[in-house]
Amino acid sequence: MNRAQPKILLTGFGPFPGVPHNVTGQYVEALAAAVRRSYRSIEVQSQCLPTAWQEAPLQLEHLYYLHKPTIALHFGVSHLAKAIVVETTAKNCTGRADVQGIAPELDYLVPGGAQELRATVPVGRLVARVRKVGVPAVVSHDAGAYLCNALLYHSIELMSALEIHGQCGFIHLPVSLPQRSTHDGARRKSGDLDFERSIVGGLEIVGTLLGLPPDAQRSRLLRPMMA
Repeated sequence: MNRAQPKILLTGFGPFPGVPHNVTGQYVEALAAAVRRSYRSIEVQSQCLPTAWQEAPLQLEHLYYLHKPTIALHFGVSHLAKAIVVETTAKNCTGRADVQGIAPELDYLVPGGAQELRATVPVGRLVARVRKVGVPAVVSHDAGAYLCNALLYHSIELMSALEIHGQCGFIHLPVSLPQRSTHDGARRKSGDLDFERSIVGGLEIVGTLLGLPPDAQRSRLLRPMMA
């Protein structure tokens, strides 16, 4: 019997207080396009979610029931991030007000839920593979107490509740991901993470989760798209 083809779900977030432009909405569209170019038989969906305590989990649940992804990768931004940051843990906690100015009424996401849930992607292996293609990446054990953490917690729960034997993870990106070509022509440092290199890193993460070997040349597939 042939194994079913993997189904990939990529989500980003819209703006929120302090971040009027959230690059992850654009990022997940570009990464989905790169995945389609690289792995033509793989089904991939991308969605930008509102940075809202009520709407984001509801939209995520709808996406799970609609697509039943076997790989779910969620992306958000952090002012602390200087690289691709792969999270290990989601906590059952809430935080400050969302983009609508609404703060959670409770201190926890799920009454009676586990205090912590572990991402089901191989975090250490993902970071090592991204670094192998020359893109900066680090492991993080604290996804914060905002919507990023909440979405990872809900996603892990949904994958379990629907009995999907898949892989779920969250990745933080820097708030600013400049395009490689700049108007002033300034050359960036080789270690800086720009938009194109972040897509190369994301594509390597997807390839790893699909069980494919490293490929330092995958970035060539992005050039027509990123031009």
